[in-house]
Amino acid sequence: MHNHPLRTEHCALPAHSISPPRCLPLRSLLGERNELLIEHNGSYYCLRLTRQNKLILTK
Repeated sequence: MHNHPLRTEHCALPAHSISPPRCLPLRSLLGERNELLIEHNGSYYCLRLTRQNKLILTK
């Protein structure tokens, strides 16, 4: 397991933002499965971890 500091340069923070974005371990989202269903504005998206350890988000 790698421990990397939060790198906010990859996130566009609004000028009025006083805190960095939340950082969550992927396993805390996926649990024992390799995919997660996300609902946003009435649409559903699937976040999936591939066998090559890459993330794919599909609608």
